[in-house]
Amino acid sequence: MVRAGSSLSEQFFPADDLPQRLDEAEASGEIPASSEPTSFSMAERFRPAVGEAASPRRLGSRRSWRKKVLGALLVLASVIPSALIGAMLWLGAVKPPASGVIVDRYTNDPREVEHVAMESLEPKAAPPKPRIQRPSIVMVVPDTLQAVLGKEIPFRIAIDPAGPLPPRAIITVDGIPESSTFSAGRPYGETGWSFRPDEIADNLRLIPSKASSSDLHIQLLTADGVRIASASTHVDVTADHKSTLVSRPEESGRIEELLAHGHKMVEVGYLAGARAYFRRAAEAGSADAALALGETYDQNFIDSIGAHGIKPDQAQARTWYERARELGSQEANAKLGRIDAAHPLGNAGNQD
Repeated sequence: MVRAGSSLSEQFFPADDLPQRLDEAEASGEIPASSEPTSFSMAERFRPAVGEAASPRRLGSRRSWRKKVLGALLVLASVIPSALIGAMLWLGAVKPPASGVIVDRYTNDPREVEHVAMESLEPKAAPPKPRIQRPSIVMVVPDTLQAVLGKEIPFRIAIDPAGPLPPRAIITVDGIPESSTFSAGRPYGETGWSFRPDEIADNLRLIPSKASSSDLHIQLLTADGVRIASASTHVDVTADHKSTLVSRPEESGRIEELLAHGHKMVEVGYLAGARAYFRRAAEAGSADAALALGETYDQNFIDSIGAHGIKPDQAQARTWYERARELGSQEANAKLGRIDAAHPLGNAGNQD
């Protein structure tokens, strides 16, 4: 069976051995020698060419030549970029880094090279955010405040801005006396109070409800809680001796009404009813009501209005005159002097 890609003569007579076999056959007489061109002479003629084409050694030399060419090309490919960079450096087209910086650092301290490398890998810090310009604001409050228990005191907060206040700004006051209130604003927490800027007018009042001493901290804040102005003041709340005479503070706003009802009862001669109205007004803190109540027990007053069937009580008259004097009535002193002259304290009249 003939191999594909080869002739029949090549299958039985390899190309390298054919000329040698022809020579041997002619020398042994197996084939006649002839000077005419025959197939054998033609084979002899073309023996070198056939031998070279089919020789494995020749094929190996060609492959070796190709490898050499490929190696030369690779060498050129690696040398040309280096040569170009060197030429650019020589011509000044590229500037090398400062000479000797890394080398000097490495010779001095090898750790510095690692530090420099790490610095180059660290992310750059973001630029700082621009600071928001806040308006220049001055806040002024009194250094100290003296208050009397049960009485309102002015609480003035002055704000002098160089420009408009931030929108929705608030004023806070911390540390107010326990249970105390302001005439405006709203409470927060246990001892805090807050105001809008339009609520700190001249009529702002502090209403203490307990004798105490405290430091108040006032702040002007933006809507997001940033403080832009602050101040502080000290408040002393002292007890008024008259406050012990007030047992109906909830009716302090009705004193005038109670007095009017009491005087109507006196006009009709109904002193028992008048005493009830005058007593409530006196216990709410009215000196005039205490004085009027004392008169309903005073003999001179009962006689002056022509009331009949009403027994006087000089002891009760003295008690309410004294209450009126403690509440600030000047007229009560004269009435007490007259009672003391007519009825010494040891013989103080009849009792109901």
